[in-house]
Amino acid sequence: MRITNRIVTEKYLRSVNNISTELDRLNNQVVTGKKFTRVSEDAPAAVKAFQIRKDLARVEGYQSSIRHAQSTLNNAESTIMKTQELLHDAREKIVQGLNGTQSIEERRIISTHLKELQGQMLQLLNANAADIYYFGGNSVRQEPFSVAEDGSLQYRCKDGDSFRWVKLKDIVTEDDPATPNTDEAALYKELMNSGLFVDIGMGVRSENAPPSPSSAPYVDRNSVFTYTLPGLEITGAGTVTTKDGEKVSANIYDLLGEISKEFASTEYSYNKTDELFGFLYGYEKDQLPRAIRVSSPTLQNGDPNPEYDVTSPYYDGALDNNPSVGIGAGQKPPGAVAFDQAKYDSVLALYKDISGEHRPGSAQTVQFAITNIGTKMQFLNFMAASMTDRELDGLTQQQNTEFVDPAKAIIYHESQKVAYQAALNMGAQVIPMSIFNYMR
Repeated sequence: MRITNRIVTEKYLRSVNNISTELDRLNNQVVTGKKFTRVSEDAPAAVKAFQIRKDLARVEGYQSSIRHAQSTLNNAESTIMKTQELLHDAREKIVQGLNGTQSIEERRIISTHLKELQGQMLQLLNANAADIYYFGGNSVRQEPFSVAEDGSLQYRCKDGDSFRWVKLKDIVTEDDPATPNTDEAALYKELMNSGLFVDIGMGVRSENAPPSPSSAPYVDRNSVFTYTLPGLEITGAGTVTTKDGEKVSANIYDLLGEISKEFASTEYSYNKTDELFGFLYGYEKDQLPRAIRVSSPTLQNGDPNPEYDVTSPYYDGALDNNPSVGIGAGQKPPGAVAFDQAKYDSVLALYKDISGEHRPGSAQTVQFAITNIGTKMQFLNFMAASMTDRELDGLTQQQNTEFVDPAKAIIYHESQKVAYQAALNMGAQVIPMSIFNYMR
């Protein structure tokens, strides 16, 4: 009989202890809101929970990188727009200086103003925040632009483990057909593709650097986001050739300086200044060059040209194929040179060259840089929205994996509490009373 009572008592105590343990677990769920606090309680769920937390931490890092990139691009866009406003101001002054009524003193005043705008442009090109230069390319910790001794703009570029200055007018912007794949052209491509990049969740990949498979691995730039712009994308680089065969710098800083220099010169040349003006701002793509517009009596389709004017300062007799009389503009000047088809073709070819879309060194490149930043910002906004959706999905999975439904947890806890109380009441009947109970 004693053995039977002892077995019953042990089973009862074991059951009560299990009920008490479960009650304690449910109570912990009500207090913490979590399904488990130790891995041993639910190993598969715990492993999944760790994976979800890891992904959420990764998403938080991506979101931080996106915010940083957005801030940098916003500042860069503001700086470029100021550069665009500066070029608008310079354009007004240049047009004023090209007016034939301006005296040498007035042109020199305009020249001084353009010099001041040139200095402001240099400051904008070296804009920075938090020691990051927006337009530094692969030299974002140091000023990317400076002025060489000859007054031309130069750019800091990485050369191995060090940096060196290279004049923008000395940079070859494309391969020479005679000697393709030159080091100079390779340098330009490298500079145009340089910049700081961050991982925003596109899946970073490492690849071997060409051309040798044994080279050290490098980050595939298509798998990361570049959030700084190379300065050459804004200024342009290399040279362009004038109608007289002279090579001039093809960057907005140097061209503005050349125009300023012409206005201040005692040997001021309207034609040269106007050509530099065309290089800097480009001609309208849907119009002919001004020299052809006022020098040709007919349009390209054969219709009379209403702008034909032999008195215009743009008039060039070598481009005039009218043998005698101008349309509404008076007689052709005596002794005017005969129409020169070769010169006409060269001027037209020159126009097509300098009016091409996004031509390096023109004010169009500044507008293109603004458009480029806008495209980058749209992509960042898309990635930010994607990361928000990914974060919400992760939080939902975390909620389902780690946390309990509060209402259900309270119901289960109260039910277990009732069961525990009933078990205690039953114990008075199952466990026999001893002398110690009476003594108490």
